[in-house]
Amino acid sequence: MEELNKPSPELLEVNIRQEQEGVTTILLSGVLDNFSYMQLERVFDPLINQHIYKFIVDLSRIDRISSAGVGVFLSKLRLIREKNGNIILINPMPEVMKMFAKLGITQYFTIAKDRQAAMSLFNVLKPRVLVISSRPEFGKNLVGYLSQKNREAISFASAKDILDHLKTNPASILIIETEIPDTEYEEMIKTAKEFKPNLPVIVVSGYLSAETKDKLTKLGVSDFCNKMFGFDYLGAIIEQKLTS
Repeated sequence: MEELNKPSPELLEVNIRQEQEGVTTILLSGVLDNFSYMQLERVFDPLINQHIYKFIVDLSRIDRISSAGVGVFLSKLRLIREKNGNIILINPMPEVMKMFAKLGITQYFTIAKDRQAAMSLFNVLKPRVLVISSRPEFGKNLVGYLSQKNREAISFASAKDILDHLKTNPASILIIETEIPDTEYEEMIKTAKEFKPNLPVIVVSGYLSAETKDKLTKLGVSDFCNKMFGFDYLGAIIEQKLTS
């Protein structure tokens, strides 16, 4: 009789490749079972910690998958989609698709026939607006407002988080809400423009002196919006930037 705790003799081989537009391809080979699933966990976690949320997972060389292996994808999928990303599976073998059907989870996944088809799905993502604010409610409310306008937005709490995201992910606009832009925000603007020189930066604030506006403009800020004008006014500026 086979020992229940005996490790699987098959190995899971993992290869990672960075694609365009912040997409990461993970090529799996071998067996993804109750013993090797933790290896896949260790692949996803550091990538997600780097704010990478768009994945293509090539299953063409996976001979067998267990419920534990499927569970890795399900556990990461919720978090990734909350960050407006996705896991797109490509080329799953018939045995893998049978397991998905057996578990009744096929509908949860986006499945494409090949890498090119998967990339095209990512390329139709809506323009992405990044928001940073010292007030969490502002970021949350602006993200909700823009989603009603069919615009994708993500709110961040710190300059470090937003810069980590910009390193490996696309962005269409950066919105900064602050009363008085401090040194941290100034450095963030400077670094963001180094990563993406053509990225429009909009500062939302109360009263700013002409001297402060001039300083921020030299750092790369393209527009200023008085917070008293509300989201409709800010939304009009965002639309103008996205369509120009």
